[in-house]
Amino acid sequence: MDFVTIICILIWLWGAYKGWGIVSGWKWEWLNRKEPLNYVVKGAFCILLGFAFVVIQLFKFAMKLISIMF
Repeated sequence: MDFVTIICILIWLWGAYKGWGIVSGWKWEWLNRKEPLNYVVKGAFCILLGFAFVVIQLFKFAMKLISIMF
């Protein structure tokens, strides 16, 4: 693994952690019950939100690099 991959994985984990907070804040009763399947669904949401977070952070970083270059 190279350095960029490790950074992306760390940002993805950070995004999944932030996603867990977002999903826990939703007022969906079926999602916030303490049942195993709900944890699986919540985890899947967090992984997707973490991926979206990585994409957004990489896009912001790329835009900063482009603005510095020009």
